[in-house]
Amino acid sequence: MNDASAVKDEERVKTLFNRALKEHGSGKFDLAVATCREVLAIRSDHVGALHMIGVISYVQGQWDRAEEMISRALDIRPGMSDALNNLSLVLQVQGKVDQAIEALRKAITLKPDFPVAHSNLIYSLDHHPQTDDEVCFRERRLWNDRYARRYGALQPALKNDRNPERRLRVGYVSGDYRNHSAAFLFIPILFGHDRTRFEVVCYSGVKTPDQMTERCKRAANLWRDIAHLSDEQVAETIRSDRIDILIDLSGHSEANRLLAFARRAAPVQMTAWGYANGTGVDAMDYILTDAICVPPEAEKYYAEKPVRLPVLAVFGLPDNAPAVDPLPAKARGYFTFGSLNRTSKLTASTIALWTRVLKAAPDTRLYLKDRGFDSTAARLRLLDLFAKEGIARTRIELAGGSTRMEHMRAYNNLDLALDPIPAGGGMTLAEGLWMCVPPILLLGGQLSGRGPSSIMATAGLAAFVARSEDEYVEKAVAWSKRADELAALRVGLREQVRKSPIGDHKAYVRMVEIAYREMWRRWCIGLPPAPFEVRP
Repeated sequence: MNDASAVKDEERVKTLFNRALKEHGSGKFDLAVATCREVLAIRSDHVGALHMIGVISYVQGQWDRAEEMISRALDIRPGMSDALNNLSLVLQVQGKVDQAIEALRKAITLKPDFPVAHSNLIYSLDHHPQTDDEVCFRERRLWNDRYARRYGALQPALKNDRNPERRLRVGYVSGDYRNHSAAFLFIPILFGHDRTRFEVVCYSGVKTPDQMTERCKRAANLWRDIAHLSDEQVAETIRSDRIDILIDLSGHSEANRLLAFARRAAPVQMTAWGYANGTGVDAMDYILTDAICVPPEAEKYYAEKPVRLPVLAVFGLPDNAPAVDPLPAKARGYFTFGSLNRTSKLTASTIALWTRVLKAAPDTRLYLKDRGFDSTAARLRLLDLFAKEGIARTRIELAGGSTRMEHMRAYNNLDLALDPIPAGGGMTLAEGLWMCVPPILLLGGQLSGRGPSSIMATAGLAAFVARSEDEYVEKAVAWSKRADELAALRVGLREQVRKSPIGDHKAYVRMVEIAYREMWRRWCIGLPPAPFEVRP
């Protein structure tokens, strides 16, 4: 190739990649991939094009291709911290938590000022069986020290009216005002507020709105789109709106705005619902929880002061949920355990525990469903893990992603659910209860494992909660032999959940409002945040 041709090719590559960037930015993913393919036809080692195809593949749920393309980009340029971060997301969704953590630690080493990757690391550690509250808290505080603490001395003077009984402006900050499991936790709060005493302002980080976004908008007195604002702009917008109490609904999950909270955007700041664990951020005053999730001896692992409600959470479960079929074991002649939790929660400890259950009940089957199983590699990896423990592949059925209604309908394939460890189900558990399939779960040693136990106790299902792995196996096996009792429970469980405290949205929101008012009164008279309980 002569010099003129080389220059022409480079100009063509630059033009094409710029076009791909615009297509990607406007959500025209298929066009962007096609354009990147044109780039690679000219320059097969173009790391930008490889990386972009990988990122788009992740968004589209094509996990194998996403891992392949991002890994190819990293083979060419190992120091791409953004690519390492994105690779970790692909690995996480496939259940490769150890590899995801390794990629994230490398990304942070290469780029120390990388709060997004560090939040992803915290999220991954929350799902790792070898971590505990102390390990997770230490990482949260490191995040605070590196990225948030610098704003502590720059807190502006907030001029909110210190009237303790006036109508309050409450702001909710989330990237999950969309068809996401977290939205079904906080949407009862948005709609349930007493509007004579509370004004609801929503700050949305959603880039691609959907029907749930529109539903959430209807709950807001004021709606702000903040997806394209900087953290400083978000904090300034919130201050201008004179928000009294600001609630983080994301924690360290995707699209969080913890650095806006670090800038002290409102007099009272709290984290709740969207992410079960604490943030570790100095400027986050409170965490909404209960006595099971954060007992007094665990307070030392939280930067926030716990506000304990009698009920951890309520759930916005759909009235149009699929019908509940009779217990499938009756028709099939065999018993089916199952889980519809994320693949990232299927840790080695979980596989080992479920293997014990399957060996102790050799005539049973296991049904697993998650979008992670759209990856052929992820399916084979999981089947191989069970096969190495002597569990035949014919005993395991895997299903991939689907619509939410189809996902809920899949519970009709299960006789009894099995909760993963250490991070148990949240919305998945609630959906399972709504579909009348209770889980066997282990009372966890860290917050991510204690939340499910709280939900089960509130729903009147403590008999399914084990305090040790041995008891977990014993309970699972025992219930597999009590099909008649499970069939009877299945008939009335939805109504039982509806009538339990986790189904009483009105009472729960009133308790939340009592908590808000107490936080506000403390600020009005100059008292620092402190733990307290709300009683019904």
